[in-house]
Amino acid sequence: MDLDTRRFSLGQVAKICDVDAKLAANWSDHGLADPYGAEPKKRGRGLARTYTLRDVFRFGLMAEFANLSIPYHSGRRIINGILGAFNPENPGVWIVRSDVHTSPEAPSSALSRWCKDTEEARRLIDTFRIKTALVVNVALVLDDILETIKHLEEKSE
Repeated sequence: MDLDTRRFSLGQVAKICDVDAKLAANWSDHGLADPYGAEPKKRGRGLARTYTLRDVFRFGLMAEFANLSIPYHSGRRIINGILGAFNPENPGVWIVRSDVHTSPEAPSSALSRWCKDTEEARRLIDTFRIKTALVVNVALVLDDILETIKHLEEKSE
């Protein structure tokens, strides 16, 4: 799975993640993803925004968080924590601490914990008596994105 080749337009990202293109552009403008790559000379008016699969994944996670009314900045911190240790071969489930909104000084990685599946996440929640947390089934979000991309590619043929 190639996560880092730029191949998706903003419109495609919005369609894949089922969000309005203006909202996706706003998230991009506020740093969720860099549509121009790392080179500043590529930025500017009239240049097409292109995104990688890793970027699409960021938008997909943010769309899920927006549906839960999680503020953009908190969602972005959660995504940074998840993707900091992301392994596409074993995306797993992430448990995010409930104080993600109130711990701006804590590193993103300290706000979440990886589990191999939902059963392990449930056991961890029970063991540590975690009362409130966000459980993000990263594997399912990634599967949904890949399935949507496959469906759209088949539809365009």
